[in-house]
Amino acid sequence: MTKLGMRRTTPKKGLKKHLPSKWELDRLFSNQVRAIGKCEYCDKVLPKERLECHHFIPRVYLQTRYEPDNGCSVESSCHGILQNNARENEAFFIKLRGRKRVEELFQISRTYQKFDKEAVMEKLKCL
Repeated sequence: MTKLGMRRTTPKKGLKKHLPSKWELDRLFSNQVRAIGKCEYCDKVLPKERLECHHFIPRVYLQTRYEPDNGCSVESSCHGILQNNARENEAFFIKLRGRKRVEELFQISRTYQKFDKEAVMEKLKCL
């Protein structure tokens, strides 16, 4: 029992089910993107552990954070080039995904929808 004015420190049993954290979703997304096994920028074949997941549209935009077309597999030196040069990043993004898809992703990133972790997890498992 809680005393008057005190907050419950543990949730009531049976009310909440475990939802994946953003960290868990990020890890799953990154693993799927890096599974290609090569740097998509320089075409160097590398093991998955030496590759990084690059987001064209920053991860702060939750609507596109887990979109497969918003990520690509790159090595660390190429990742630095893309992160520090907006024009190069955009040109590579358009070359890789096409101008129409890039515009669609930018449109999606600027719209608001409630973030549904369960839906994202199901979408990532299906990829």
